[in-house]
Amino acid sequence: PKVARLFGLAAATTQGYEAYAAQLASAFEEEPALLDDILEGLLLVAKADGAVHEAEIRYLHAVAQLFGRPEKAFQGIVERHV
Repeated sequence: PKVARLFGLAAATTQGYEAYAAQLASAFEEEPALLDDILEGLLLVAKADGAVHEAEIRYLHAVAQLFGRPEKAFQGIVERHV
């Protein structure tokens, strides 16, 4: 519910992803597994066309950093799908 509301707001505006990633990070700072699930979902969206491009990895890495996720957690998510 809260995640869906924030993503709905993000879709309805031209504001950059950084503000919404920061809101998600703040809203779910005590739930790192949920933040990882969001990153994994974004990676699956990136993978939907059959390939994950370098620009998409850079974007996801930036989101992971905004989420405050450790590099090891991000790399684990990427390795599971790429």
